[in-house]
Amino acid sequence: MKETYTINMSSPEERALFLNEFAKLRGMHTFTVQRAKDPKSNADERRAALRRLYFVVYVSAYKNYLAAQGQPFTRNLCHYLLKRRFLKNDILDETTGEIIGEAVGSIADGSDVDLQDMQAFVRNVHQFLANELRIDLPELPGARAREVAA
Repeated sequence: MKETYTINMSSPEERALFLNEFAKLRGMHTFTVQRAKDPKSNADERRAALRRLYFVVYVSAYKNYLAAQGQPFTRNLCHYLLKRRFLKNDILDETTGEIIGEAVGSIADGSDVDLQDMQAFVRNVHQFLANELRIDLPELPGARAREVAA
């Protein structure tokens, strides 16, 4: 029988309880100790994977498309054009509600975009490139699971 337990070894109570139960064991046992991942770091890893996918697949595809149209833009400019299109937010005057400018979010370090926003951004870029520009792209990760669930 295989059992998995997560124990916070920083908690004196949990550590003491674990060591007390551990001391009661008799016979042959195999133990695997693995540092538990913080759920936040899992989201950070997923966001970083999406960022890599975005730059490797989508920015490159957009750059190649524009080059074929006679617009040899750099990768950085292609990224800027995509984020300006899909991460733009209006800056409002708090007293009048008037739009006084615009801000463009950043996905460079992920500080401006959480996992859900990053997923929406990549999905929007995918739809734009595939549907409007007719660029052949690999299936968006998780797209088939969403179709089955719908």
